[in-house]
Amino acid sequence: MYEIRRKVYRRGSSHETTIPQALLLIINPDKKYNIVFKYELEKNRWYLEFEEIGQNTEKTSPGIIKRKLYSRTGSFETTIPRTLFLTLDPEKKYYILFKRDSEINKWYIEFELSKDDNKGGVKHGKR
Repeated sequence: MYEIRRKVYRRGSSHETTIPQALLLIINPDKKYNIVFKYELEKNRWYLEFEEIGQNTEKTSPGIIKRKLYSRTGSFETTIPRTLFLTLDPEKKYYILFKRDSEINKWYIEFELSKDDNKGGVKHGKR
């Protein structure tokens, strides 16, 4: 299985992460995108898709959450929906893991408790 780990950063009342370049190969860097988080009940996973802004393909619902993809000094970041943090301890640090589901050729995310957790709030990501 292919897996990429990134830190989860706290910014004000939200949490953000950098999107790995491997996920961005399919998008045009000159256009603006949303990241669409889609919940798959059967597998209990949040899958990721990219949607060009202005191309409203699916409406937001409890199982579909959209967040803007931001470009910051050569990298791309997004805000992680609060729904994904409901089961996490806010006093701990986490990593977010981007994993590839080879059966359906899509990326999904999981959270992992940081080994160097020191009760500094959610700064790294696991669910």
